[in-house]
Amino acid sequence: GRKSTKIFRQILKGGEYMELLTIKEVCEVLKISRWTAAKLIESGALKASMVAGTYRVKRSDIDEMINNNVVKK
Repeated sequence: GRKSTKIFRQILKGGEYMELLTIKEVCEVLKISRWTAAKLIESGALKASMVAGTYRVKRSDIDEMINNNVVKK
């Protein structure tokens, strides 16, 4: 089920679980296209790792990218 899938997408690091998202999930969270997600990764604006031949993005890296790109008036 969905819960077991979510647990599968988490890995243990330093005693804490870290949620890994697929590109599709990143697109859903940020409300962007796959093309835009790919450009963010290629430009280095969004950190990603290759896991079993596909990109995975830590949820914390999405939050970091958002916090670093706050528009200031």
